[in-house]
Amino acid sequence: MNIDIRKKANHVKSDMHTLLLDERLPFFVEKPFEIHFEYSVEHKGDIYFLVIEEQAMVPLLCQRCFDEYLYEYKNRTELAVCKEDLVAEKYQDLYDIIVIPDLILDIKGVLIDNMYLFLPKNHEKVDQCNKDQLKLIQTDSFL
Repeated sequence: MNIDIRKKANHVKSDMHTLLLDERLPFFVEKPFEIHFEYSVEHKGDIYFLVIEEQAMVPLLCQRCFDEYLYEYKNRTELAVCKEDLVAEKYQDLYDIIVIPDLILDIKGVLIDNMYLFLPKNHEKVDQCNKDQLKLIQTDSFL
């Protein structure tokens, strides 16, 4: 799904959208899933400020106990978008900034990239892991 940043600037927040994420996912994501998101864009000078609010129930494979579980993913991404490298260099210390020369954003790509940045690789707490599996793994590691 592509978004023309210029056309969406200074409008009210978008409606809720749903996309199927089924490619380029982290190895510990068990299967494709739907992500729900909305976004807004504000134009100020040389920069467009993009805010994406996203949520999904993501099927993960815990890398500690190897059990599958559903993770309630919620994230808010704030990015600055500009057309030129010189503008990005000027603001890179202030914002997370990306350069898109034609200002057409592949929102699916951003959502997938966020999976790599913000999904956990394990259950949040060890006591949420499969205890039998943990015992088996610990026993096998000493053989």
